[in-house]
Amino acid sequence: MNRIAVIQKLLDKIHGKFYVEIGVDKGESFLPIQINKKVGVDPQPKFNDPRIYTMTSDDFFKSYPQKLPDQKIDVCFIDGMHTHAQALQDFNHAFEHLSEKGFIVMHDCSPPLAAAADPANSHYPEKGWMWCGDVWKAIVHLRSTRDDLHIFVLNADYGIGVITRGKPENRLQFTAQEIQQMTYADLSNNRKEFLNLKNPDFFASFLQGIS
Repeated sequence: MNRIAVIQKLLDKIHGKFYVEIGVDKGESFLPIQINKKVGVDPQPKFNDPRIYTMTSDDFFKSYPQKLPDQKIDVCFIDGMHTHAQALQDFNHAFEHLSEKGFIVMHDCSPPLAAAADPANSHYPEKGWMWCGDVWKAIVHLRSTRDDLHIFVLNADYGIGVITRGKPENRLQFTAQEIQQMTYADLSNNRKEFLNLKNPDFFASFLQGIS
């Protein structure tokens, strides 16, 4: 189970027509996705493709109504700056354009080590392939503030967050200030509760329940 499989299965299940990826880098996840229409967003992509918007996600969404008028997003994959604030901002922007049965998928929601969860130096490539940042706080924030979203994180591929419209299984009760002050130790001690963490085999039954 990895992010590519999750994205593809969601698109196939809802007969998705449009896919957006924030943070394409080398195209490891963007290129394999099978769908007729997809675009990627990255200020510094490491490959050339006419479907890539070379700009920040903020600029992309600011100009979205002009670039893609009336185009609803079926799945948006967020794998950008790896910071709590930017992941949350990307979510809010994408949600404005999400189709009724659409999904937002977030990568790196369950960092395996404290070093991988360091929120600082988000622009430094030497952090390495394991670096997840504090994206996990965006999940905690949404689970604390939204009563209209079904949110869970699959315990695979550094934590695959899956978000869609619907009734929450359960809610968290943290304030924005409390979330900001959380550390990796808080996540490590409460990972299942904070993230609504699910084993990978949960995903098959979840898909079956989508009408």
